[in-house]
Amino acid sequence: MLNRLSSCFTDEKTKSHLMLDKLVFVNAMNNNDPEMEELKNSLSKTIIENPQWEQKVPKQFLILEMMLAMLVEEGKYIISHEDVEKINTQMGVKPLSEAELELFLRVQNICGKMTYIEYPNLRNFIVINPTCLIDVLKSIVTSMPDASSLYQGRITKADLKKIWKSKQFAHFLQHEEYFRQLLVHYDILSEIKRYDKESGRTISDECYLVPCMITNRNETTFVERHLKTSKCVGFVFEFKALDVPDAIPSRLIASVISIWNIRRYENVELLFPGFVAVALDRKHDLVVRTERNTVAVYIIHKERKELIIKDLASSVRQCLEQNLARISEVYTFSFSSTIASKKYVPFEIKFKHGCLSQECVLDAGDIDGNQTALICDNHGYKTPKSELDIWYTDRAVLQCTDSCQDAVLSMLPNDAQLLRICNNLTKEEVRILAVNLGVSNPELDSIDTDSTSMLKFYSLRICREKNKSCEDFVKAMEAADINGHTMCQ
Repeated sequence: MLNRLSSCFTDEKTKSHLMLDKLVFVNAMNNNDPEMEELKNSLSKTIIENPQWEQKVPKQFLILEMMLAMLVEEGKYIISHEDVEKINTQMGVKPLSEAELELFLRVQNICGKMTYIEYPNLRNFIVINPTCLIDVLKSIVTSMPDASSLYQGRITKADLKKIWKSKQFAHFLQHEEYFRQLLVHYDILSEIKRYDKESGRTISDECYLVPCMITNRNETTFVERHLKTSKCVGFVFEFKALDVPDAIPSRLIASVISIWNIRRYENVELLFPGFVAVALDRKHDLVVRTERNTVAVYIIHKERKELIIKDLASSVRQCLEQNLARISEVYTFSFSSTIASKKYVPFEIKFKHGCLSQECVLDAGDIDGNQTALICDNHGYKTPKSELDIWYTDRAVLQCTDSCQDAVLSMLPNDAQLLRICNNLTKEEVRILAVNLGVSNPELDSIDTDSTSMLKFYSLRICREKNKSCEDFVKAMEAADINGHTMCQ
């Protein structure tokens, strides 16, 4: 039976947390079940075998813990780090050193007696009565507040403040910023940042995605009519682990909503559990949805997939890949002591065959070694190599065509050309180019965005707003030792 139980868990990371040395069958209806005593002895043995068992700690730990417990009895549930430092000096014995005090807080957090998060925007407060966090969760989930946006899976900062102004939750208002950040840290909320399309600055009205509240089913015909072979191309982020936290794709979806507007179809916003569709422009839509242990990404053209702009697809792929990598870094800092460059949940990109089946994906290496079409083994569908190359723009110098000569040079660059430059240049190269085109450093520093792709695009758009032509761009690139044909098709 132990072998059968073990075979249910195929992921090595999950197996490392299992204790399958012995099976104990407990009858919960019998208070005198002898197996219960055996289970207690087994747990006691496991605790004693822990390397930290009987580890000596300063006696001040016990005194400080008792003093904080007295505050809980008085009705306090949260205090500042500064208050803990003051209490530490008022114990009547030699106070703990700074390092010992940090160790005390970590131990209390591990034991569940307090909540102390060593994160820049959370470490200034300690929840000394963690049971209050149940009420924090109830305030936006169980208690079902009267906020219409919450029923669509979103809640604004103003909505949250309104909820906490109610009599039942009013005691959270004093520390609303801390509890809001704590909900983000625990992935109850996923932050959505909105940007002004003209300036690139963050819009002050903060909004959050509440994944657990998105329950509406997709009853529209959008998937049947548009997510099909003739109209779209796709790729997937495939996670190597099988037990990927739901918060990772939720955070990616939140970042997608931060950049683009949710698509409305048949008078319904296309945001559902593990699924979102956004409008890239008048002709292109982007769909992100979870499929097993992958996040699938599709770009749809309203007419046919052959008309999808290559630079747009490449920029979308790059933007989402960078966002997912950053999300993975956040989890590395939060849950792992390993090197930051090592992803907490490793992933790789695979490309979908033209049949769009979940099982039919290609490694990047399979594409590089093929110059014509790739045939799907399951369905026999022929996918042209050009359809797969759309996700990566070629950095090689192309032959000049009419698109970069004569009268065309006097025109202002369009969005597609700006995206092509962004995709081929680094952030530093774009900044140098913008400065060469007459944009001041204060203007560039005033762009408020966390996305590298958006920062590059907004920088170049400022240049265009200064009526800089394609010829001006070419001259500025040559002055910066950048290939002048970067804008070429």
